[in-house]
Amino acid sequence: MEKFMNKKQLKVTLILIGLMIVLVASESIFSNKMKFVALMNNNISDLKKYEAMDNKYTYNIPTLWNAQEKKYPGNYIVYDNDFKSDDMGIFGSVQVINTPKSVAEVIEEEKNTFVDNGDYKNTKEKINDINMNKVRFSNNLDGKKNFVNTIYYFQTEKNNVIKISFKCNKDKYKENYDTIYKVIVESFKKSK
Repeated sequence: MEKFMNKKQLKVTLILIGLMIVLVASESIFSNKMKFVALMNNNISDLKKYEAMDNKYTYNIPTLWNAQEKKYPGNYIVYDNDFKSDDMGIFGSVQVINTPKSVAEVIEEEKNTFVDNGDYKNTKEKINDINMNKVRFSNNLDGKKNFVNTIYYFQTEKNNVIKISFKCNKDKYKENYDTIYKVIVESFKKSK
């Protein structure tokens, strides 16, 4: 009787393990299809690869978006590439910040410069095995335009905090923009 129960338990355990594998694989496929649909629904068919700091980092943004690198005096923002999509009402930047401070300290300093409408959220996410902080808030400029802001902060190495920010006119903002933002953040890689 005991042998029979052990065989039965083994079969049930194997079936459960098989179902878990199927669920994990399905989730990955579903997630990738959702990203593809979000991109296609916003007329994004191609992504262009950008290199930062002599090929140290690479990332992708939609090909049709305008992008322009900027230089700043001093040694705090050592890389900045501003991008925008007039059609979608999105603009933002990819920055490498040279600082011995932690991500939490950088966020706290920058939080003082945000003019938010009381909906500030700072959540933790893990993307590509990198722990990130996702800051989200809305604000208005000159009391006229309302914006939804989403900023990802993470550290790739000592003294380099990466900041990828997105700002969208609230009138044009769509829920699936978050998926587009995540596709861009997921594309960020350290080359060397």
